[in-house]
Amino acid sequence: MNILRVKKRCLELLRRIEKEGAYTHLLLQQEAEQGDLLAAEYPVLLQLVRGILEQRGVIEQQLNAHLPKGLRSLPEEVQLVLRLGAYQILFLDRVKKRDAVFEAVELVKNSRCKGFSSLVNAVLRKLEPVAESPSGPGRVSSVLNFPEWLVERWSGQHGRPEVEQFCAASDSALPVYCRVGTQRTSLV
Repeated sequence: MNILRVKKRCLELLRRIEKEGAYTHLLLQQEAEQGDLLAAEYPVLLQLVRGILEQRGVIEQQLNAHLPKGLRSLPEEVQLVLRLGAYQILFLDRVKKRDAVFEAVELVKNSRCKGFSSLVNAVLRKLEPVAESPSGPGRVSSVLNFPEWLVERWSGQHGRPEVEQFCAASDSALPVYCRVGTQRTSLV
């Protein structure tokens, strides 16, 4: 598996989603049908793209804490690479931090933003995995990835405890169900 090729493709898809307003599920379906990735590489791409989009609030909060002018002050390519590296460090247990940092730096060095490689290295090295139950102000909106204005509106209508329960339920993984078609197979 060529992980740098997968990450480059991930960055391209994220750029298209952000700049062109492309639909995530359509891009991923097109990549599965017509892409040049190997069968073993597609699930990695899928996890990276979906994970970065789902955890964007937490990722940006963590990155902005280490960038004096904020993430938005950087070129688009550097922002995307930082989000990718941060997602791996913050949320993926199997990925070693040093590998995620090294690959992110390599991606920046191979782009037109070579001068930002030391910044990417420094920022990603400062990140630590997110705690399971963080506390403090803004916990619902940043950790559970709901916009602050929406959380405030719901809190005014339903109360903060109910909103926190709703956000936690909405952000958790759905159960997987299996149904056996007894017309085509037996249960034995």
